[in-house]
Amino acid sequence: MQLEACVMRGDVRGYVKAFRQRLNRCSDVGDDEAHYRFVRGLSLEAQRFVRLARPNTFEQAATTAEQLAPTRNDTRATSRNFQAKDLA
Repeated sequence: MQLEACVMRGDVRGYVKAFRQRLNRCSDVGDDEAHYRFVRGLSLEAQRFVRLARPNTFEQAATTAEQLAPTRNDTRATSRNFQAKDLA
């Protein structure tokens, strides 16, 4: 599914835009699933902000993320970003 592959790798506004574009191409996705997939794709920091607001719909979650989440490049921590020199 296209929504599963959509994860936040840059700023939150870019993620919201990309997620909405993919969601528009998926006519069979309900709001509950869109809401769930959207929040799961956010960075951990942005997930915390959105979950604290307790949005009930995808649009509420997206609006909350745009308002509360940092707009700087907030990337997900991944093993690809981790290097041995980080331990030194």
